[in-house]
This record gives sequence, C-alpha cells and structure tokens, in this order.
Amino acid sequence: MAPEFFAVFLPEFCSHQLKITSGFKAHLEKEVTGEAIIERSDTNMVWKVDLVKEGEDFLFKNGWNEFVTENGVTIGDFMVFQYHGNSWFTVDIFGTDGLEKLTPGKRALVNDDDDDDEDYDVVDETAKAVGGMKI
Repeated sequence: MAPEFFAVFLPEFCSHQLKITSGFKAHLEKEVTGEAIIERSDTNMVWKVDLVKEGEDFLFKNGWNEFVTENGVTIGDFMVFQYHGNSWFTVDIFGTDGLEKLTPGKRALVNDDDDDDEDYDVVDETAKAVGGMKI
C-alpha cells in the first residue's frame, strides 16, 4: 500500500501552500524533483504543483492555490493523499459532512436498475472539467 498522509484545509494556513506533515518526510527526502503531480482519484484529473523543501519542511507551493480553487476545497475539508513515488500523489477530498467531494464536472454514474446486468447510465452528459488536465 502506498504511504498516506492527511491534511485538514484551514485557509489561514494552507490557501497558498500546504505543509506536508513532518512525519511523512522520510518518504520524500530523496525524491523531490521540484514539480509534483496531484491526481484526483475520482477522475484521474491532474494538477502540477511545486514540491519544495524549505529547511526541514516539504511544501506544495506554486500551483497549490489553483488546485484548491479548481477543486472547490473549503474550510474544514479533509484531504487524504497517497504517495506513489516520483513526486506523484493521488488525493481524495472529503467535505465537513464526511462525504467525498467529487471533482467539479465529474459525471455521476447510476445503475439503471431495469435489468439484471450491471449497466450504468451517465447522469450529466454536459459536465465539463473545471481544471487540471485529463490523463
């Protein structure tokens, strides 16, 4: 399993940058490349952010604000990051209601329930991704 850490979004501390918890830095010491990829687990949309080391701390910086804005991250949201190596992270974002926040524009799939096979229909065919790049 990929190593994980979480962060609670508090705008006064992490609107423009996110400090990665110090207990996680052992996973990053030899792999910081300057640019990291953050991928939303629900859509495979990706954002490029700078991953920098300042003193003993690792931070997501340039590009972080765009990630926050484009994903509708708000006060109290809970973000769970998985690290896959080579400066590649996936993230799941949960709102203060405890439910996962879907990437804006994600198409929801629902079971059509009109037969026994597992067919699913797209609920919103006009949905468009707000940010990031599709891989």
